Amino acid sequence: VLENWAQYLDAEWLNWGNMYTIAPFYALILILLVKPYGLFGTQNIERV
Repeated sequence: VLENWAQYLDAEWLNWGNMYTIAPFYALILILLVKPYGLFGTQNIERV
């Protein structure tokens, strides 16, 4: 879905070439920077 949306944006307004092919990877990197445990992950706290 993200790739199709990026292809539409690229064709209509941006004209950056084939930017839509790497848009999902940029989204994954952004998600991992904001939530390093994943989209649905939880942080496990180990008590010693």
